[in-house]
Amino acid sequence: MKTSSKPTLKRYQLTFHDAQGSIIVNPQKGPTQPNFMVLRLEQSKTDPFRQGTNVVVSNATAIAHMLVYLQARGTCLPKQPLFTGSDGNALSVSELVKFTQATIERANIPNSRLFLGHSFRKGGATTLHEVGYPDSLIKQMGRWSSFAFATYVDTPVSKLIEAGKAMAKTDPLTIQTNASFWDVHSLQ
Repeated sequence: MKTSSKPTLKRYQLTFHDAQGSIIVNPQKGPTQPNFMVLRLEQSKTDPFRQGTNVVVSNATAIAHMLVYLQARGTCLPKQPLFTGSDGNALSVSELVKFTQATIERANIPNSRLFLGHSFRKGGATTLHEVGYPDSLIKQMGRWSSFAFATYVDTPVSKLIEAGKAMAKTDPLTIQTNASFWDVHSLQ
């Protein structure tokens, strides 16, 4: 496995926090269960001034899997890569995508090769949209600087059908129109 010249996430960039937001120093051995974890990105394409940004993860399953992963790795010095292969070298993006595709294939999900790195962003944006979170929150969680995230959101066919049926329920005779809006002579 080759090491990458690209910035690599390090162990010190990941912290676990309790419900009050305090850092849990040893989350694998302490009595307090993490309420959320924070991954500090020192730079990203959505951070043009390289001020850094925090990615907050509060999904209990994701936290549990991260703790299991860290436990399996054993002692990890703060400046060591966060994600490594069995040889100890940092995982590259392509290796992570290949691993994800293999996992999806083992789960018998069709078209595993269509899942790429951006699939996680798309899935996250779509899920948050479907459960009703506001666009502003989706934008913030995905670290989008514009509303370009809307291109990631897949609208289920059932929602399109529902919207079409709702439009058919509208009685065009009851719609109030502003006569001056439709009067082309008022534009002169």
